[in-house]
Parts: sequence; structure tokens; C-alpha cells
Amino acid sequence: MDIRVFCGFVSKLILNSLEKTIGAAVLFSLACTTVMAKDVVLYSSVSTQAIDAVVSGFETEYPNIKVSVVRAGSGSLLQRLKAEAGNPQADIIWAGTPGVLPLYKDLLEPYLSPEAAAYDRKLIGLENRWLAIESHLHVFLVNTRALKGAKMPQSWKDLLTPAWEGKIIMGNPEQSSSAYEQLAGVNHFFGKTAADSLARNASTVATSSAVNTGVARGEFAISITPEYLAMDYVRNGAKNIDVVYPKDGVFVSYFTTAIVKGGKNADGARLLYDYLASKKGRERVLAATYRRPSRGDIDVAAIAPVPSSKNLTLLPIEEQLSTNNHAAYIERWKKVHQGK
Repeated sequence: MDIRVFCGFVSKLILNSLEKTIGAAVLFSLACTTVMAKDVVLYSSVSTQAIDAVVSGFETEYPNIKVSVVRAGSGSLLQRLKAEAGNPQADIIWAGTPGVLPLYKDLLEPYLSPEAAAYDRKLIGLENRWLAIESHLHVFLVNTRALKGAKMPQSWKDLLTPAWEGKIIMGNPEQSSSAYEQLAGVNHFFGKTAADSLARNASTVATSSAVNTGVARGEFAISITPEYLAMDYVRNGAKNIDVVYPKDGVFVSYFTTAIVKGGKNADGARLLYDYLASKKGRERVLAATYRRPSRGDIDVAAIAPVPSSKNLTLLPIEEQLSTNNHAAYIERWKKVHQGK
């Protein structure tokens, strides 16, 4: 039984008994509050702004629960969960994509949140082990000055020509779940030859969050990046920067939250999971960081200055294909990328 239900049930039993047991009820209630007030440990790869938007809202609603955060790249955090499997240190994770999480499913606790009713069934993970709470559109961030007169690419077809070799930067698909989804998308929709061109053309950094720095500085002309990271530069007034939504298709991948199996505060983890998935939680994150929600009941364009998805050609990435082909895609990537 959920400890919240159990505590409430027993307290009512005691209060409904003899008057002399009221003191016992008070003590029991305090004990339950102490248990439920235990810190929740969140592993996350999102920005500090996104974390602050969630933690401040959550701790306002649950002032007796404090959220302790460990930040790193999605790949690093998932490997850490694996290493800590015998003694989990996290309660909940906000990181990774549905294309990668099946590889770690045994580390995740099944949980069907009441908020899941607001999501498409395909966004609910295997055996309810995660929920895809965000929709990430993958775009090109372009430094117009670094183009040096070249025509700005408007499509994947444009970007994957030899002319752009060495002028593109993206995350490392071996370490970044977002970069892996980009690689998987090119494989799915444009084929192996196109994926080989991507491997030859692109330089990499370890995490998606570090990708756009080189473009902003003019070290690279173009980055392949989640939309919300590109929009950070637009919002902050970066010069000579433009965002391109590829005309031949904008990849859509999803970003997840999941409860860690064997975590020390399962009840607090479920409360935070529910808040992360809630309309209120998603709207706070969208307003602060442009991370699009996967819920169908939020008007994204009314909250953030991004184009409506209705006006874009969207190419949702097939997560099962991403999972099934993970090893093959990475091996081929390494062979071409390292051999260029």
C-alpha cells in the first residue's frame, strides 16, 4: 500500500477510537510526515533553468519534501544507475529517450501516474517504466557570419553534402541520447548512405548542451540540436544566429522521466514524477526553457515564441527501431566517423 494512503487510513482509525488515543494519532501523524518529508534524489540531464522551474513549483506544493539534484549527461546518468544497481542512490531520473531506456528497463520501477491519461498511449513506456513527458524537435542552429557567403542549408539533403564537412557540430551519439536520436532519424528517414555522410561531416562534443557554444563563437557554421537549446541563444540575443526547421522533415524525439527501482524514497519519487508530468509542471518548464510538452492539452505557441507544430513537416522517430538498431547504428557511426 502507498505510504500516503496507509498513514491517512491508520490515523483516521485512531482518531475514530477512544478520546485517549488522540495523542497516539498525533504522534503517528508526525511520524508519517517525517517519513514522507525525506529528500527525493533526482538525476537529470536538463538545464538548471528547467530544474529550477520544477523544483521551485514542487517544493511550494510539498514544502516538507526537498529535492536533491545530480546533473550530468543522459548517457552518464544511465551508466551511473547501472553501476549503482546494488545500492541505488537516485529515486527518480529525468533524462534519456524512449529509444535508449529499454536498454536499462530493469533499473526502472513500473508506475502508472494519474497524469498519464493526458498522454498518447505510445508515450507510456514498456510496462509503465517511463513516461515521455517532452517532445523535442531537432533543428539546425546557424551562425550566418560563419557561413562566409555560402547558402544557408534548408534541409537534411542540403546539410549532408560534402560541402559541409568539418563545418557541423553535434553531440556524440555514443554519449548523448539526443544525438543518438538524430543519428537514428537520419538512418530511418534518409538511409545508411545519408547517415555515413553525417558521420563524415560532423564534429562532436560529449553532450547536447555543449553543442551550440561552438556555433555561437563562430567556430562552426551549423549545429544539429534540440530546438529548446537553439532557442536559448535566440532568447539571449546572440548575434548572427538563425534557427532552421528542415524543410524535408523535423525529427521529433521524446524525453522521459522514470522512477528508479529500489530508490530510498519511492513515495516522494512518485509525487515528483506526477508533478513533472502534470500540466502545471510542463507549462512551467515550457515558459522557462522552451522544452515542448508531450501532453495534448497545452497551447505551446501561447506560452513560448516557437512555431506551431502544425506548420512544420514532422518526422517522429520510431523508438522501437532506435532501440533495436542501437548497437548497429553506433558501430557504423564509429567506423565512419573515426575513419574520416
